Amino acid sequence: MTTQSPQQSRATDISVVAAVVSALSIIVALVGVGFGLRAVSDSKGTDTVAAAAAASPTVTLTEFKISPAAITAPLDGTITVVNKGTMQHNLHVDGQKNLTAMIDGGATTTLSLAGLPAGTYKVICDVPGHSSAGMTADLTIGGSGASSAAGPAAT
Repeated sequence: MTTQSPQQSRATDISVVAAVVSALSIIVALVGVGFGLRAVSDSKGTDTVAAAAAASPTVTLTEFKISPAAITAPLDGTITVVNKGTMQHNLHVDGQKNLTAMIDGGATTTLSLAGLPAGTYKVICDVPGHSSAGMTADLTIGGSGASSAAGPAAT
């Protein structure tokens, strides 16, 4: 067995430390690249989420208000309905079959607009007295928002 001089031993130790530091640098670089790729991927997902939000508006129900007062939705789309009130409400496209079940305070549901032609409609809360107390809004479906012959105009 050969013995190393103190200078050779120190040179070997420095080489080992340099190799370990190099390996750690490579690992840190790979992790950084991974985070960068994830950020790019997430930003693309954000665009998709924003597009979905634009396609599916959110309507808030409270005592005794529907917000926003003017809703725009795509043809055959949906509306996310959030009840931020303390009592049950629903959302009904007046004169049509499109309505939600009763929604408890704090709950969320979806209103399907399937089958409604492009046009302007009135949406209301069907709970007795709520519509007359102000729980109404205008809904424009598809296109330019102009009422079509097939779709009733808001009253």
